Amino acid sequence: MNIIKELPEIFEEFAEQKKQSFLIVKECKDRHIPVIGAYCSYFPRELATAMGAVPIGLCSSSEETVKIAETVLPKNVCPLIKSSYGFAVSDRCPYFHFSDLVVGETTCDGKKKMYEMMAEFKDVFIMELPNIQSEKGLKLWREGIIPLKVSLHLCSHWAHAFQFQGLSGRKVPARDNGRGCQAGDSSGEPPAGGVKEAL
Repeated sequence: MNIIKELPEIFEEFAEQKKQSFLIVKECKDRHIPVIGAYCSYFPRELATAMGAVPIGLCSSSEETVKIAETVLPKNVCPLIKSSYGFAVSDRCPYFHFSDLVVGETTCDGKKKMYEMMAEFKDVFIMELPNIQSEKGLKLWREGIIPLKVSLHLCSHWAHAFQFQGLSGRKVPARDNGRGCQAGDSSGEPPAGGVKEAL
């Protein structure tokens, strides 16, 4: 996994607000804070927060990158997918650029194919989501969280090389790495709420 800390080559082409977004995320990387990108609200962000990372939503709602994506993707693919992939492949999304891991999801066949292509230039973890709300669906979702937790733990390889500081400013020593994502506070417990109950 490559840890990206430098601004993209096309940085000077961007409007001022987008430049500021790049610089804010770059500040996290300069402080050795991992950045976990996601498109879907089903991603349990508190897992990333518990390991001291910054979970962040990725760019996917503008038409500005659709034509870029259409050089690779079929034109009849949904605009959301073309926007998402276009931002990713063109390096125009500050959050994608600095993401150490992108958490994807199986919401449709188009997105599954997009993540497959995206994995050629970015580390991607795919969450398998249930199609219906049921006991079986909840079981599938819970079972999907365990490998996600492992993947996020592997992302915490930063802690092997140095101590990183989470947003709280609390250093997470390398010896805490065995607790993985549960190194969210001094007790080793993840944040209260959904994840703790789901696990």
